[in-house]
Amino acid sequence: MIGIIGAMDEEVAILKESMEVQDTMERAGMTFVKGIMSGKEVVVVRSGIGKVNMGICAQILIDCFGVDTLINTGVAGSLDADINIGDIVISTDAVQHDMDVSMLGGDPVGQIPRMDTFSFPADEKLVKLAVEVNKEVNPDIQTFTGRVLSGDQFISGKEKKEYLVKTFDGKCAEME
Repeated sequence: MIGIIGAMDEEVAILKESMEVQDTMERAGMTFVKGIMSGKEVVVVRSGIGKVNMGICAQILIDCFGVDTLINTGVAGSLDADINIGDIVISTDAVQHDMDVSMLGGDPVGQIPRMDTFSFPADEKLVKLAVEVNKEVNPDIQTFTGRVLSGDQFISGKEKKEYLVKTFDGKCAEME
């Protein structure tokens, strides 16, 4: 079972329209739409903005639907001058850029305290498949792979963008 999450209605509306809906379920203010898309069982849901909403949503997908694959789709801000509006970035890993307990010593910025994982890797086979399929389906759109940075803040200043690139080597920043 595949779970597809978007933070905003605009990010999941076309997906819901393209599926054969079998069931819907309401949990935590979110509507989970289960059905068939391109011959695959999927659940599509709008999580709401932010990492907390995404985490709650992902856990519901796992607990209630038994999803074994999660896809986060949506809008992100480019951290790479080669990425244009409308291009696609496929995550190789994700880092929480706004986690900072470095003043306590030991953990670098981005490290979640008492976790052995700094970055959360994407499944390499799924990354490769996503790149191949996107190039086939969207040949006029550039496809990039790289680190996605997540944080509960809008990145609007040049200094912050430069800091994120220097510190985390991210391709884009988003909030989920």
